[in-house]
Amino acid sequence: MKKILITGANGFVGQVLIRSLLNLGYNIRVVTRSQYDPSNMVLGNNCEVYALQSDLNLIDAMHDIDVVIHLAARVHVMNDTDPDPLSAFRKANVEWTKQLVEAAVAANVKRFIFVSSLHVLGSESSNHPFDENDNPKPPSSYAISKLEAEEYLNDVANKNDMEIVIIRPPLVYGPKVKANFLSLLKLTKTGLPLPAGLLNNKRSMISVNNLVDFIICCIEHPKAANETFLISDDNDVSTKNLFFKLIKLFGKRPLLLPIPSKLLYVLGLLLGKKDIVERLCAPLQIDITKAKTLLGWKPVQTLDDGLKEAVEWYKKEQSC
Repeated sequence: MKKILITGANGFVGQVLIRSLLNLGYNIRVVTRSQYDPSNMVLGNNCEVYALQSDLNLIDAMHDIDVVIHLAARVHVMNDTDPDPLSAFRKANVEWTKQLVEAAVAANVKRFIFVSSLHVLGSESSNHPFDENDNPKPPSSYAISKLEAEEYLNDVANKNDMEIVIIRPPLVYGPKVKANFLSLLKLTKTGLPLPAGLLNNKRSMISVNNLVDFIICCIEHPKAANETFLISDDNDVSTKNLFFKLIKLFGKRPLLLPIPSKLLYVLGLLLGKKDIVERLCAPLQIDITKAKTLLGWKPVQTLDDGLKEAVEWYKKEQSC
């Protein structure tokens, strides 16, 4: 059984990934650059924590590792207060990736799996669903840093024997979710009237269970080597229907007001919420044909089951 090194293991996706890998019998090594209390996570007997004292001992951390799964990243935030966001993103998402890759190559790691972002292709799929052949158009400092990391990895794949796998997920949701989807849960739980009645734009999403299942597929599948994949639940949902489903799951009656999207854009500009409105109104769909045909992968969880699981977790959290 392969030995896996994981960064970002204490994050939303990382915790689910570790549990799944341990259940399958993999040996796990968690790498962290900060002070880390392993008692905060139930790791199990086949999982060790390697706290880096400096970047110099990264090669030691890579000893006897077969596959690296790089989840750690500085993620996109709506109101970034850093005076130089691009530099901050590059330091976290590009330079740290380079250090990991250099150590992995030196240690003869067989495969490096990088979880990137759909947003390297843009924030809106206006003419057709995105696929792997679309040219990147990163709209933010976060997306630029992810693309630069991808470009570095592809260069490594051309010059070394280590296999590279790049995964570009859309919005990831599920229990313990944070950021935008958590805000959506808080909003729909209120049962208040919401201006989503005319938002028929469709968006791709992926449950954390589907993403983790695909990552595990990429650990073993020989045809994943040196490939880039777009991945989703394969069941795109309109913003209107997403609100409807979530409100119903909270046991409330959906009251979705028929407000034109153009008016919502104007309100977003006036209220300083332009980014939020764009995320709600713009289409953002992807085609996962490559993942299904090349790897034979299909989602293990439906959209409805994934949303139900997220809502049930949120209800439980609120009752504690």
